[in-house]
Amino acid sequence: MSDKNILKASAILFISLFLGIGACNNHKVKSIRIYYVAISTSSFVPVDCDLFEFAFGVIMKEKIITDNGTIKRFIPVINSLEPMKDTSFIIDARIKCLIHTSKKTDTICVTSCNNIVFNGIAMKRNIVFLDLIDDQIDRK
Repeated sequence: MSDKNILKASAILFISLFLGIGACNNHKVKSIRIYYVAISTSSFVPVDCDLFEFAFGVIMKEKIITDNGTIKRFIPVINSLEPMKDTSFIIDARIKCLIHTSKKTDTICVTSCNNIVFNGIAMKRNIVFLDLIDDQIDRK
């Protein structure tokens, strides 16, 4: 990859991160909706985040978090998510979180291998975030 292409890719990533990550800082989170299936749930093809409800509609479970105390525990953790340099993993979502703010809805998906994707951007694995999700759902 040429230096020019690397610079373009870096600029696009920076703009995406500036517009996407940290959204919880700027707007009040009204609720967090978590759709999930058991981590061992198999599918014929990898499930993209956008197709989660379609792929698992009948078997997925849902948890809606509106409690301000719980939401306040999630906000700093969501805002601390960091992008990955290596984004070559296959997205095979088993959890989908919709973070509803006063202005927009952000999406976080967790793959069957506990990889995290925030608004389409691969993020570093964050054990604190995964533990918060596990505290809210039973994905055995």
